[in-house]
Amino acid sequence: MNWKALLGLAVGYVAVLLVGAAVFKVLEEAFSPSVNETALLPKRADLEGVLQNFSDHQNLSISLQELLGLIDAADEVRSVNVKYAESVNTTTKMYIDFFDSLFFCGTIITTIGYGHITPKTDPGKLFCIAYALIGIPITVFFLAGIGIKLGDANRWVEKKVKTAVSKLARNPGVIRIATLLITLFIGFGTFFFVPAYIFTLVEKWNYLDAIYYVFITLSTIGFGDMVTTVNELEGVEVFYDYLYKVAVIVWIMTGLTFLSMVIDLVQDGLKTVKEKMKDELDAVNLDKFPGRNMSLKALKKKRGSKTDSPADSNSVGDDKEEGLLSEDKRGEGIKETII
Repeated sequence: MNWKALLGLAVGYVAVLLVGAAVFKVLEEAFSPSVNETALLPKRADLEGVLQNFSDHQNLSISLQELLGLIDAADEVRSVNVKYAESVNTTTKMYIDFFDSLFFCGTIITTIGYGHITPKTDPGKLFCIAYALIGIPITVFFLAGIGIKLGDANRWVEKKVKTAVSKLARNPGVIRIATLLITLFIGFGTFFFVPAYIFTLVEKWNYLDAIYYVFITLSTIGFGDMVTTVNELEGVEVFYDYLYKVAVIVWIMTGLTFLSMVIDLVQDGLKTVKEKMKDELDAVNLDKFPGRNMSLKALKKKRGSKTDSPADSNSVGDDKEEGLLSEDKRGEGIKETII
């Protein structure tokens, strides 16, 4: 696959994400039934009763109002918008943010599947099935293509290094291992350790939890126990919220591309090792056991000059002619006997 075809596939892949996000958003919002807000929002009296019961059993020295203030502060930080229904009696339709829908579509076609966003309507569920059947193969093909190209680029760099370092040309395995280790060091730092540090700043996680989230995400396990969130504030801060969500999606895709490149390099290395072991085995068979257990390649190397020599070809022709003459004489003898 050339770079132009890969670029076209990348544009098509982005289009699949955007179209899928738009369709999912429309389906879920259009076919979701109207619900009574009082059925979804907990009453403050109920919440106060739960907190009062907790405070009594735990012998806490803080007041109920302090507990409520703590919950409100935690909700503001974690963007868990717990609302309280006092006397509201209205109906509302489901609303899904476009970037949340885009993130959901990304988790489908990458098979991560956090589970924090799921289709609630029948059309949304049917669309999810069809979208996964189409999007997952496209994702695999796209990531494999990029991984192969990046692997080719890594091999090109390896070849240049071999040319520059002529002293190590007798042992190219050392250069290959060194190049692979440098690539892994840069890649894991870029897609694992640095993003984990950024998540500690944005999500307020400790570094172990951030590394855990990064690994679970890029390995496409996707438990869903930890999902990136950010405060959805009014005004200009909303832009940074959207930018953060897009950045997370881009990080996931590029991280999966890096892992695809690593798989390609590992496969190429195993293939090289296999060919080297086969050549060594052929050499052993040729030296110690001539004529037995030799591969076709080794046999051709040994007998190539004999099978291709003109003398052998002439002798083979003479043998054939003698055989034909003997058969003719034998036929004449049989005729004479019959007569």
